[in-house]
This record gives sequence, structure tokens and C-alpha cells, in this order.
Amino acid sequence: MVKKIRRIGLKLRDISLDDLLDILERLELEIRRYLHNKLPPKTDYDLILSVEKNDVLTLNIDIGIIGEYEDIIDYKAIVNDTINYARRFFEKELKKYRVIEENTP
Repeated sequence: MVKKIRRIGLKLRDISLDDLLDILERLELEIRRYLHNKLPPKTDYDLILSVEKNDVLTLNIDIGIIGEYEDIIDYKAIVNDTINYARRFFEKELKKYRVIEENTP
């Protein structure tokens, strides 16, 4: 299993469960649009998204693609690109909750 950890300085206490669910719903739609544009018609895929919120926020993305054109299409590369796209989208949404520290004299 590959794990990528990013620190973006969030106020986790300020992110409600409803906010996370809203972000996940939009993320799912974005991933489905992305895959629709990248995959041949009639290609099946499974998508599971989850978020764990403890001391840190962890996004889990599980994508499986079943396609007939494995000899000409690199499905593994599409999965990796999709995960990177999803991570960037998720981070962009979370940055709305970023801690902004100001130095005041």
C-alpha cells in the first residue's frame, strides 16, 4: 500500500461532519467526470471514498477499473492520475479551512 502524507495546516475542529460529507460528494462527482473523460465507453470501475478524522484528516481513495483494452490502455496510470487529481481537488476544498497565522507586533 502506498501512502502519501501532506500537511496543509488545517483547523480540524472547524470542519464539521456535514462539511466533510459535502466535500466528499463533490469529490465523487469530480472523480466520476474525470474517469468518464479518460476511460473508453462501457468500462466499469469501482470507487470507494472515505475520510478519517482524528488528530489528522486522512482521505482514502479506492479505485478499481475493469476494462477490455489492457493491451493498449494503461489502466494503472489512469488510476494514479485520478488519485492525484482527486487529492488536489480535496486539498483545494480543505484549504478553505486553513489556519491563517498573522504576526502582530
